[in-house]
Amino acid sequence: MSKEVLYYPSIEFFDETWLKASLCLWDKIYRIVPSSYNPKDSDEVKIAADNGLVENIRMNSPDLSQTAELFESYLEKAPIIPAAVEGWENIDVRLHPEKVDARILPILEGMAKKFDPDGFLSISEEVSNIYMLFLADVISKRRGISKLTDDGDMFAIMHYFANDANFNEWVYSDEAKEVTSSLVIASLLPKGLEYMSINEVINFRKNTIEGRIAFRESIDQLVSELCRIEDADFTKERINEFQKEIESNNKSIIKQAGKILHDFKYSLLTIGLPTSMSALALLTGANNAFDLTKIGGACFIGAVSALANASRTKRPNWKTSDTFYYHQLKKVFGPEKGINFTIPSFHRIYEEFIND
Repeated sequence: MSKEVLYYPSIEFFDETWLKASLCLWDKIYRIVPSSYNPKDSDEVKIAADNGLVENIRMNSPDLSQTAELFESYLEKAPIIPAAVEGWENIDVRLHPEKVDARILPILEGMAKKFDPDGFLSISEEVSNIYMLFLADVISKRRGISKLTDDGDMFAIMHYFANDANFNEWVYSDEAKEVTSSLVIASLLPKGLEYMSINEVINFRKNTIEGRIAFRESIDQLVSELCRIEDADFTKERINEFQKEIESNNKSIIKQAGKILHDFKYSLLTIGLPTSMSALALLTGANNAFDLTKIGGACFIGAVSALANASRTKRPNWKTSDTFYYHQLKKVFGPEKGINFTIPSFHRIYEEFIND
């Protein structure tokens, strides 16, 4: 599990509690910020940035050029904007012109409804989200940084990019040898995090360095193995070992932070990775491979889509930087006790995207 991640699709963090929770897992969070723009951060986010926990990535010409090539190709071939990126409301979002290569800026300017005082284009959420998916993927690949989002729809669609568009319309193919999957894991975080200051979060991080590293290493090792394992029985054995490792890591975090905290809650961390269908089928049941299935304590796994061509698969050579994450806080990290397992149906979101 990468110790640093790239946040997308927006610049500002709209949920301080989500940021604090993410900083309890990762050492640093990068975000994409135009050179001339100063993010409108809260005081808490500014403190995190001053402490090197949030860092801006300034785009360069190769970033924009590669993104422009991909986006141009998309606009030429896509008959409509995929409904899967529309969101629930018909709203406009802001896109900064410096995030756009000069040759496609006129196209986006033509789509913009207005320009705000900061120079942002007010553009449809559909177009903006698709452009940011291309941009985030290019920047993460060029810098070897894993991607992190707080949007379940964006996570589902990122499977398309992470696997180099190795898909066709048969999302639920029973004959597929390989699938792209989502692995959901409960991560332990301090209770009352929403009321803690960023300085208290920084202290928590200092007191749980070993536990945080062990948690990331356990996930990294599991992902690396799940991508390569084809033997179904061994997959189940490895999952059982992972459950024990996570329990041990949680105890370590509680022990290390026990001097300042005495109660903990959970958030859900979802990880995207390619897996062998034969190995996944044992864990989920052949008829339920596309539904998230509980495979131990607080761990779920399920297929998102079948991969179309085994010869083009990235599975045997999957790297840590290829992995991408969705960190879920709402309905999970709240006043209620325990874990509320309300997890998006990633395969349904992806099906809508791929068929559109």
